Amino acid sequence: MSEITDLDAQDAGSGTPGVSADELMHEALEADALVRRLEARLPALESRLDELTSEVQTEVQITKGDAAAVIGGMVDALGPDLLAALEPLKQVTARIIALEECLPPGTAGRARFEPFIPEPGHEPLYVGGGEYSKGPNLLKVDDATMTAARAAVADKVQCVRDVLALARSFQAYVPHERRPKPYVLKGTRIEYTGAPPTFDAEIIKR
Repeated sequence: MSEITDLDAQDAGSGTPGVSADELMHEALEADALVRRLEARLPALESRLDELTSEVQTEVQITKGDAAAVIGGMVDALGPDLLAALEPLKQVTARIIALEECLPPGTAGRARFEPFIPEPGHEPLYVGGGEYSKGPNLLKVDDATMTAARAAVADKVQCVRDVLALARSFQAYVPHERRPKPYVLKGTRIEYTGAPPTFDAEIIKR
């Protein structure tokens, strides 16, 4: 019987050589006590965590605003360079528009050339109907530039204008039997005057 008890004791301590069952029990109790202490502190830690999260989120928004201000300043500084670079493009845009003015709308399925470059930093605003305001168009061509462009292409497109005018003047042939007939007055017109009680009058007999 003593031999069996000795074997059971050896099996119990075989997992951790040199550590007794009492020591293992003591460590388990200490670990359990530590878990309970941490669980007791958890509500306070979580409440503090919510406060810290709110503070971090506020700082994140401030950081984003600061970053937008820095980048916006850099973009604004490039504004004059952008406008200067667009001037040659405006000249080309004006000539394209002047050329397309020679064609009736929808000719050959062509859409009108309407380039648009928004102002940097413009924030689109909802205007209803699924549409947003685009802001000012930096490629908008002024009247003086358009007048110059029309004059520049006038000689080149005159033959096109003449052909289109001739095309618009075409009328399909209508056979004689299908043409409108002149109006023919029906009935007999009689004019007479007479003594009272018949007054001067016109009588149309139909």
